[in-house]
Amino acid sequence: MAKLTELQILRINRINTHTKKMGFGSMLQDLISDSGTVGTAINAVNATAQTLTITTQPIVGDTMTIGAKVYTFVASGTAVADGEVSIGTSLSTAKLAIVAAINGTDTINKAHPLISASTFVVNVCTITALLAGVAGNVAITETFDAVTNVFDAVTLTGGIDGTIGTVGKTIIDDVYLYVCVADNTVSGKNWRRISIGSVY
Repeated sequence: MAKLTELQILRINRINTHTKKMGFGSMLQDLISDSGTVGTAINAVNATAQTLTITTQPIVGDTMTIGAKVYTFVASGTAVADGEVSIGTSLSTAKLAIVAAINGTDTINKAHPLISASTFVVNVCTITALLAGVAGNVAITETFDAVTNVFDAVTLTGGIDGTIGTVGKTIIDDVYLYVCVADNTVSGKNWRRISIGSVY
């Protein structure tokens, strides 16, 4: 099939009022010039959240390791460096200290780059991946003295990398035509799809 001229592409692109980055004419040219890819495009999937249960006030020396960052529990009032968490003066203040340390709101710790921690609901804190994709499958372990202080798994799971693509890229399989509406990384969700329909 003959290629569209630059003028034809520009004219067709003017039809598209949704974005200045991706014109329909460019997408059409990509398809008719056989530069589209056969396959299936996927958007990144976030890892499933895990929980941290704390039923007993931690003791000095307990640790939590989340990804590459180690949190070490220290005596109340002595936390001064990134990675140090106060054991608090009670179970409730210990829980507050844990959440603040992970989220970087205690003026001592830097916020964890890969996960966030929810406020404790009774004794349970939810750990959530900040990034979609495999990067969100963060390992989480602990060395609490109290056996009831524990993560419910050793890693966040379910994170899947998205298909890398540039704006306007098209991919087609037996069911859908996929279009990348903005540059997509492994943690991006910029693929859209439409059904290619059935034989008629």
